[in-house]
Amino acid sequence: SAEIIEIEFSRINIRDISRIAICATINEEDGKFIGFNRVEELYFRVMKKENDEEILRFYINEKSDVKNAVFIGELYIAENKWFFKALDGSNKDGLGGMCTIFGIATC
Repeated sequence: SAEIIEIEFSRINIRDISRIAICATINEEDGKFIGFNRVEELYFRVMKKENDEEILRFYINEKSDVKNAVFIGELYIAENKWFFKALDGSNKDGLGGMCTIFGIATC
């Protein structure tokens, strides 16, 4: 299944927000831990909404049975343009672990 995130860059105040972290997590199934080894094809892509043109596709190589959160990368602004920086990293602490990495107290 696919998860879709829509970002309207024109509505972002770049004085307040200069980067957006892209992460993915897997929830437990029937109370049992699930790792990314159960995901057959994991990738992130950026598309133009108006014509469904794929601009970027980044494959994530996480196949660990003990990792349930992956840091895909970040969108950041430089010289008034948005860029994507791939950062293929993971942890075993789920969304809470990702929040800690970014200094967010609650998720």
